[in-house]
Amino acid sequence: MKIRCNMVALALVIALSACSSEDSGGANACNDLVDNSPAVTLVAIADSAPAALGGTLVDGTYWLTGFYVFTGPGGLTDLSTFTGSITFVLSETTMQQVLSSNGGVEKRSTSTVSTSGNTLYATDTCPEPDSGQVPYTATPTELRLYFDDPNGTFEEIFTKQ
Repeated sequence: MKIRCNMVALALVIALSACSSEDSGGANACNDLVDNSPAVTLVAIADSAPAALGGTLVDGTYWLTGFYVFTGPGGLTDLSTFTGSITFVLSETTMQQVLSSNGGVEKRSTSTVSTSGNTLYATDTCPEPDSGQVPYTATPTELRLYFDDPNGTFEEIFTKQ
């Protein structure tokens, strides 16, 4: 999973997945999801990030509903503006995603996911093989992912629809 493709560095998140294919509408597209989620703006918080607690992943459709960077106590709160949207569908161990950042071209990916403790593991199967892991917290209605970056710890909040 290349952080450069998640919204932080899209180069930014995403969501969990590795680099995704641009939506060409052709046979090479990783999925045909529609991104109906509203755009979310990155918010900087001068505090420590919450601890990742793990939990049970729940099948369903999720939208990105919160995107934060925790810059540490006394840290920056005025980072450059970033907006993005992500929709993903989790079905057993398969996650399909579509995302866009700052109104750009949609990116798509498909991954196989598993968990252990408070770590979510993703192995991309489309558009190209790749793998990675991130700390997470899951509840029956939310999935929170955490990414460390020189600017702080990023938190993506996904809400089950």
